[in-house]
Amino acid sequence: MNVYFILFLGFFAFIEVNCKSRNSKSLGTCPKLDISSVCVVDYKFNCLFQKQCPTGYRCCTYGCNRRCAAVTVNKNHLGSCRNSSGKKGKRCKKDKSCKRHEKCCNKRCRRVRKKIAPVRYPIKK
Repeated sequence: MNVYFILFLGFFAFIEVNCKSRNSKSLGTCPKLDISSVCVVDYKFNCLFQKQCPTGYRCCTYGCNRRCAAVTVNKNHLGSCRNSSGKKGKRCKKDKSCKRHEKCCNKRCRRVRKKIAPVRYPIKK
């Protein structure tokens, strides 16, 4: 095998491991895979890179695609109760008992942002 090819692969692996571990905590954690998602290509929502997602969202695997999904940072849900909408959800004491796009407001889970956000720079067909 070519020595340069092996060096290239080693360098690429080093960059992948080090960059992912440094950025993963600051970007938040992706939601668990939703297997029931339909595989539809919608260029307004499909992301390839993190820079396509708005603040508070991360380019995550979503079904068979990648979407800008609402994340939690250090188990804290982003958003404000002032911006809550929709009907009141289940009872709660802390944010961690609510879904990622919800926040515990007045002892009820309330939606404070969208579960999936459109990308900032859609990929053209």
